[in-house]
Amino acid sequence: MTNSQNVSLRGPTLFTSGLQHLGFLACLFFAAASACALTPADSSVILSPSGERWCKITPPESVEVFANPHMGWQTFHHFAAEDKTLDGLLSASAYFRFYWRELEPVEGQIDFKLVDDLLARAHQSGQKLALGICLCGSEQFTDVPQWLAAQGTKGFTFRYESDRIFYRIILLAMLSLGALVLTIRLYVKFSKTNHPKILRVLLRNSGLSLLALIALGVFLWPRIGPKHWVPDFADPIFQKAHQRFIQALGKHLDQHPDFDVMEIRSVGLWGEWHMSHTPRVDTGLDVDLPDPEIRKQIVDLYCKAFPHSAKIMLLNDPATLSYAISKGAGWRADCFGDMGGDSKQ
Repeated sequence: MTNSQNVSLRGPTLFTSGLQHLGFLACLFFAAASACALTPADSSVILSPSGERWCKITPPESVEVFANPHMGWQTFHHFAAEDKTLDGLLSASAYFRFYWRELEPVEGQIDFKLVDDLLARAHQSGQKLALGICLCGSEQFTDVPQWLAAQGTKGFTFRYESDRIFYRIILLAMLSLGALVLTIRLYVKFSKTNHPKILRVLLRNSGLSLLALIALGVFLWPRIGPKHWVPDFADPIFQKAHQRFIQALGKHLDQHPDFDVMEIRSVGLWGEWHMSHTPRVDTGLDVDLPDPEIRKQIVDLYCKAFPHSAKIMLLNDPATLSYAISKGAGWRADCFGDMGGDSKQ
């Protein structure tokens, strides 16, 4: 299907000097020449009803794939020049995701060299850099900088439910092995004696050992698995440091010619705006998301820090996503072809 597009070119009444008139005519000439270079038979300069000069372009039909900005295939922690899975497909965006602790290991010293190197490599690959910052989700104890926790920031200690299942399986295996060893020892000793008194002692000792194993299992069951920590987003210490960090990123990246998209990804596991299956050590309940108003404040922080950049957000928090969209942000799903999870919303 062929579409026409009118590109407005302001008239010379905007200029006052002869040099400016010449500048305008030169711009008009090059705009028309560029249009004609693209589609020489289907472009022309016309006057709009308001007197503006328009360049009317009717592009020809094409079956080629275009690397449109903010659209299409996106490479993940790779650049197009090194991503063999593209197999000839064009990609205009290279997406990288970091934890806050990786970019600011020392307070006030953000690793902009890392970011600048990625911008340069994206440029070399004919792409632009898309960036996401996470505060929780790795196997580390915490994914915010250690210095932030050391300043007395409040937070929540939790375990991943998936880790608990894994370690509980190991615990059950060890308890079962212990019970099996006791049974074998009891059988061997029974086979060597028929004295009633000795048999009673063996049964008592084996029973006590088995009860000790059961008690150990009951004690370890809710406590097993590595611990992790996420800050309380309502804590003033956290809010001040997080705001400064995002604002510094915005100052460095917003309007950079090789920067593509900033993802609003500070909240939840891997920045996915949920804390599913994260039982707290103190209550056993999953860690709650920040209050709705605080989530909106985070959206506002990104919008103010990146006023000229495209911004996107995942789908898992519909209410906050709607607010972000009202502020001009877009949305994204984590993969292509997933018929569950995000795709059902």
